[in-house]
Amino acid sequence: MGEGGPVSDELGDPRGFRAAQLQAVLDHAPDAFVSMDRGGRITEWNLQAVQMFGWSREEALGCTVAELIVPPELRRDHERGMARYLQTGETRILNRPVEVEGVARDGRSVPVELTIAAVGSREEPTFNAFLRDISERRAHELALREADAMFRGAFTHASVGMCLATLDDPRWSQVNPALCALLGRSEDQLVGMRFDELTHPDDIEDTLEGVRRLRDGESAVHETETRYLHADGQVVWVSLSVSLLLDAQGAARCFIAQVLDITARKAADEALAASERRLADAQAIGEVGSWECDLATDQVTWSHQLCRMAGFARGEHPTTLDGFSALVHEADRAQWAQSIRQTLEVGVSESDYRLVRPDGDVRWVHGRRRVIHGSGGRPVLMSATVHDITRRVADEHALRDAEERFRRSFEEAPIGMALVSLEGRWMKVNDSLCEIVGYSQAQLMDLRFQDITHPHDLGSHEEFVRRTIADEVATYQIDKRYLHADGRIVWVQLNVSLVRDSARQPMYFISQIQDITERKQGEDRLEEMARRDHLTGVYNRRGFEEELDRQVSGARRYRRSGAVLLLDLDGFKAVNDTFGHKAGDELLCGIARGLRERLRKTDILGRLGGDEFAIVLPQASAEQAETVVATLKNAIIRHSQRFTGERVRVTASIGFVMFDGSADAEEIIAAADAEMYADKRIA
Repeated sequence: MGEGGPVSDELGDPRGFRAAQLQAVLDHAPDAFVSMDRGGRITEWNLQAVQMFGWSREEALGCTVAELIVPPELRRDHERGMARYLQTGETRILNRPVEVEGVARDGRSVPVELTIAAVGSREEPTFNAFLRDISERRAHELALREADAMFRGAFTHASVGMCLATLDDPRWSQVNPALCALLGRSEDQLVGMRFDELTHPDDIEDTLEGVRRLRDGESAVHETETRYLHADGQVVWVSLSVSLLLDAQGAARCFIAQVLDITARKAADEALAASERRLADAQAIGEVGSWECDLATDQVTWSHQLCRMAGFARGEHPTTLDGFSALVHEADRAQWAQSIRQTLEVGVSESDYRLVRPDGDVRWVHGRRRVIHGSGGRPVLMSATVHDITRRVADEHALRDAEERFRRSFEEAPIGMALVSLEGRWMKVNDSLCEIVGYSQAQLMDLRFQDITHPHDLGSHEEFVRRTIADEVATYQIDKRYLHADGRIVWVQLNVSLVRDSARQPMYFISQIQDITERKQGEDRLEEMARRDHLTGVYNRRGFEEELDRQVSGARRYRRSGAVLLLDLDGFKAVNDTFGHKAGDELLCGIARGLRERLRKTDILGRLGGDEFAIVLPQASAEQAETVVATLKNAIIRHSQRFTGERVRVTASIGFVMFDGSADAEEIIAAADAEMYADKRIA
């Protein structure tokens, strides 16, 4: 019966049979079990102890625990503890779990949770110990501590305000120093307060709605600009970004928020708006400078507004036409003189030119001039208006610069860029996008994004388009698939913003497209590696169970049947004991290859652990499954004989069950396992 050895010769002896039963229980215990006498010599050593420390039962029995698994630096403490117990009956580690370090045969440290009990008399005690390998738990705890330390460090030392808030009746549960400084309150004052207690009354409804949308899963993040009330009563404008902090299982734990002080920016925005209002008022009432020149005397008079515009106190400005001309920028002077001659010849003219103020400041102006004639048609007066257009010219230059920068950044961007109509038609694309999708610019202009989007991704993308146009989201980012011109699939990361006009009406989308095909393929490879057994290359337990779930679902949906085989190698431990673990690994790999060669391409092979394999035969009958069982048993015997010769005999116990979708994967594996053990008993 498997690796536990036959016990049929002990069936006539009840005590021997009970001992065999006890040994079987210990060998199948999930933890290592070690028993030792008063001298510390090992009297029992189960299979888990073999796997944990690398010493076989035969090697361990009779050795002292100290020399076998206790690290050298701890052996003296171990021996003192044994002596103290034998003398006084007192010890600190009996009958309670403690974490200690053990040492394996290959010298590596093995952290374990040790539970030890003493039975028998104090003079002749037996010490029974269960040891559980806690390496994974230690690593997980370390990772959690490191992640927590990183979070706390980033949280505490962040230059922006940060806080955590409870999900129900949101109250601040943790705040950082930056938030305390921003609101003028101590940590003790803020912790426990509801956020709306410090929110400006006019902004509370918007914040509550954002929190509701987060809690209901309607949005991933709530970003807004809102007002908080400082301890001194002042209003503090902040940029608020709130999201849900999730635990390892993806469940929401609390809210986490970042709070950035934008009071100064808001003040600047308000000042700019006030300035623009004043400018609009000035334009509305026609506040422009003016001058007049008496053509008979060449005397020039200026309005007060023109004096201010040109940087002169009233009465200190040039009073002749040549004096005014001297204020015109040298580069514009010839054009200015030509416009004066034109005015004298035809009666009117207008032009843009630059005035240089006494302090060196240059002002762009738009001038309009006309000649007023006296009796007899003789020109007597030249009248002119001067409108300061410095801001407009600067804006025009800035606009041209911005357009040029946009054009160059659009056309020369290393990632795909596109302007897309509200209906999805490509309006403008760059060469990088053409390279990603394999179409020329002319070809793309005749298409819509829907035409080259993978059908499975089209619905989600169009939903984002709808929400953006409806102003539910400002921008969105998605990973999706394009269909390349040559037919292959290209994965891209898409960042999309909607451009609106001054009336907030949607105009078009601007999209940034990055080719992430290699990254996606890498992720797929990593995912597949996580589902594969590192030794044999077949599916591991996780991968096999996922594939079995799919087969069971298919059987249920399409009313078809299949078989699941559970295979366990008998005598395999002897290979490890005789030839070593490396040889055992080679035998497992060879058996896995042999199994794969004798199965159909559609069959699924997995290694559940140790020397246990599992197989799914989709759409197979019971007769076909029985044939496969016989074939695999013979193949394993032949392969093991070629590998080990006559020294070790390795066979297989195989159990199989049929499935039709009425039972789940766990139930099917359990049933196959029972059949496998029934096969062992027959063998």
